[in-house]
Formats: sequence, C-alpha cells, structure tokens
Amino acid sequence: MMTCRRHKGFSLIEVLVAAGLLATATVTICAMGAKSLSALRIHQEYEKAWDMLDRQMVLLDQIGVQSLISNPNLSGVISDQHSAMQWRWQAVLEPLEIEQLYSLTMTVEWVSENRVRRIQCDTRLRAATETTSTT
Repeated sequence: MMTCRRHKGFSLIEVLVAAGLLATATVTICAMGAKSLSALRIHQEYEKAWDMLDRQMVLLDQIGVQSLISNPNLSGVISDQHSAMQWRWQAVLEPLEIEQLYSLTMTVEWVSENRVRRIQCDTRLRAATETTSTT
C-alpha cells in the first residue's frame, strides 16, 4: 500500500526562482536610489549656481549701471570652500534701442560629471538720467 506523503518545505527550483526575483528587485531598488542621489546632487549644484548668480546681480546693482557702462564685460571665478568646484560667471551689458535702457545677461558655468552645466539670466537695467538744476 502506498502512502501519500506531504512535502514540507520548498523545492530547489522554487527557492532559486524566489532568490532570483529577490536579487533582481534589490538591484533595481539600489539603482533607483543611486540615480536619485545623483539627481539630488545635480539639483543642489544648480541651486548653488542660482544663488551665486543672484549674489553677483546684487553686487552689480550696488556698483550701478554707470560703472557697468564703462566696463560692459565682467567675469570672474567663485570657488566653493567645501568642495573643489569652481563656478565661472560672466556679465555682459549691451545697450538697447531705447535710450538709457540696457540688457544685462548673467551666465554661471561649472563642470560636473565631465559635463559643462550653465544657467543664464537676462534682465533690463535703466541708467539714471542726470538732471541739472538751473537757478
């Protein structure tokens, strides 16, 4: 007489398939995490670049449009204290057709992951008109 025996546990094939599925899921999740961290770092670089561009715009505003007219192409390098990164900035002032109105183009560039990244801001500036008083 044959007795029906119940198997306790899983077969080798079932264990191998489950391990393969688990390994695939783990590798996929790790790759997504690494990609997210890379995107976060790049986003932080862009945020720093916009902050530096804003600071340079404030400095240019403080020195005044008249100073920029005499030197319409300014540039410089800003180094980060915490990393070896350097941001290059450039300001170009061009006169427009309307008198006393100028176009200011600010650009910030940096190298990240062997790729040049760039942000640019265009704005308009009005030069102060000098008024003379007659007495």
